[in-house]
Amino acid sequence: MRGAAAAGYSLIEVMVVVAIVGVLGTLGSRLMRSIDEGEMQAKARSAANQQNEALMRLIDRDLRFRSNNTSYLLAPQGLGITVTRRQSLDLSDLDAADQSYQVGFISRCMPRPPRLNTFQGLKTQLQSPRLASAGACLKRLNCNNGQMPEVQINLAGAGQIPPYPNRTYPAQVGAADSIGDRALGQAVCFEATAEQIHISIDTIYPSGREFYQVISHEKSIPLTVKDFQILPH
Repeated sequence: MRGAAAAGYSLIEVMVVVAIVGVLGTLGSRLMRSIDEGEMQAKARSAANQQNEALMRLIDRDLRFRSNNTSYLLAPQGLGITVTRRQSLDLSDLDAADQSYQVGFISRCMPRPPRLNTFQGLKTQLQSPRLASAGACLKRLNCNNGQMPEVQINLAGAGQIPPYPNRTYPAQVGAADSIGDRALGQAVCFEATAEQIHISIDTIYPSGREFYQVISHEKSIPLTVKDFQILPH
C-alpha cells in the first residue's frame, strides 16, 4: 500500500498541474488572438492603402486631362474639387474628341453605420495624442462622433466618359462583410496655387474593435504643363 501511494500523485500536485495547464492555455489563447488581430490589422492597412491609391489615380487622371488650365473649382475649405474634363477619344467619332464633362470629388460626413458602434467616436480619436500628427484632412472635414467620412464622385455629362469603378470611396461595406480588414472612411483635400494642385487623402482603418488608424497619401499635380491631346479610357 505504501509503495502504491508513493507511485501516485498527491491532490496538491494534481492541482498544481491543472493550474499550470490553465495558465498555459490562457497565454496560448491570448497569443493566438494577438496574432489574429495583428494579421487583421495588416490586411486593413493594406486595404486602406489600396483605396488611397485607387482614388489618387482617378483624381490624377482627371486633373491631367482637364480641358484647360483653369477648368477646376475648389469646394469650400478645399474639401472637394470639380473638374471640367475632356472626354476619352472615340476613334469612330473624332469630331467629338474635344467634348467635355464634369467630375466632382467631394468629401462629406455620413451617419456612422451601427456596426461601428463598438469604436470610439472619430472626432474624439482625432483629438487624442495618439493621432495628434495624423489625419489633417480628416480634421479639416471635422465629422462628429456619430459620423464617418466619405468621398463621393459626381458626374455631369454624357458621351465617352471613362470608367469610375466606384462612386463612393472607400467602397461601401455590405451587411455581411467583415469590417475588421478593410478601409472604413476616407476624405480628400485640395490646395491650389498658380503652378500646382496639392492633393491629400486620409483613409481610416480599424485597429482592434475600438480604435482607428489613419493612412495618408499626398501628391502635387502641375498646372503649367500642356494637357494631353489623345485621351485613353
